[in-house]
Amino acid sequence: MMPRFAAGLALALTLAGCAATPTPPRSAAARTDGLAVLSLTVAAPAGTRVSRFEYRLRPVAQPPMNQARVERYYRSEREHARALGTRTTATGAPADRPLPVVGQGAGDAGAIREDSGTVGRVAVLRLAPGTYELRDWRLVLADRHGKLALTPPHPVVYRFTVPADGGSYLGNVHLAVTANHQYRFALADRRARDLALAGGTDTALAYRPGQLTP
Repeated sequence: MMPRFAAGLALALTLAGCAATPTPPRSAAARTDGLAVLSLTVAAPAGTRVSRFEYRLRPVAQPPMNQARVERYYRSEREHARALGTRTTATGAPADRPLPVVGQGAGDAGAIREDSGTVGRVAVLRLAPGTYELRDWRLVLADRHGKLALTPPHPVVYRFTVPADGGSYLGNVHLAVTANHQYRFALADRRARDLALAGGTDTALAYRPGQLTP
């Protein structure tokens, strides 16, 4: 029979060995999400301050290559009205989500600041591989009279792809607004600044810009 002290020592060594064994990292094959890094900035008119700025982020549904387009014709307006009244929402429709840039919900992580205050932030997105679009931006400006909200007449701003093979830097999407509330977008490579603000992100990410929509 093993002495009590020896048995206790053997048990302690066994537990210590288990504790010292590191948990093996999750394999790259097990990771299903891709990494996308981009910065979103805004230039407000003189005499105003950015109170809130946000986009909506939405996946773009990709129909099968052999999927035919369907247009239905009705025999009468009554049948058409009846069909509209009983139509249900299609399942699996892509859902969008808010992407705060400045103000409520944006936080301080990756904030881009200038003398006038916070003008944007770097977004680090972990998304399933596929195509996405930034859309429906909303900018709230504060001036001496109060606040006003600006929204676009066309929803889609920027479309990009998240690949399955590693991460991508998508660029800086910059919105400039004039005093008469006209706006324009510009896309630029600001990797040196943005990846430094991304917090632990690989600084060697390839620049894979998407497509701006006028």
